[in-house]
Amino acid sequence: MCRIGFLIGEGFQIMDLATQSVFERASIVADEPFYALENFSAVGGEVRFVTWPPRVGTRSLHERADVDTWIVGGVIDPLSSPPPDTIVAFLRKASISARRIGAICTGGFMLAEAGLLARRRAATHWAYGRAMQERFPDIHVEEDQIYIVDDPIWTSVGMTAATASDCRIE
Repeated sequence: MCRIGFLIGEGFQIMDLATQSVFERASIVADEPFYALENFSAVGGEVRFVTWPPRVGTRSLHERADVDTWIVGGVIDPLSSPPPDTIVAFLRKASISARRIGAICTGGFMLAEAGLLARRRAATHWAYGRAMQERFPDIHVEEDQIYIVDDPIWTSVGMTAATASDCRIE
């Protein structure tokens, strides 16, 4: 079974979790539990959506997690909301042990801050592609791609692009 950890933060967009339906569907088609999904945040506990009062329960990144693939959700404005140092440090460490790390939409900025996109191809939300290229000149931002797989690092331009891509992870 492939274990997938979704990393979200306070004020995330509910669409970030919509990508989980792809993995749910794959398990239905396989007629067995092919994927196990868990939500994580920096400190764990309930995390608030960007505009809604509801919250989603998460595990702390400090807990031991058996995860093959990490998927990092985006933030509304990555230019004014840099990731906390704990997230950056976690992503660097996770990149050593995980089979792959992916980012949805502006979640690519977190991967960039952690240095995981250096000298790689990457995609991010169309409104932030040029800003990513300017802030991180060692990344080859491809503004015309829906998603990019560059070895173990996956990035997508948006939340719906992530669900539309070929997401079978083996």
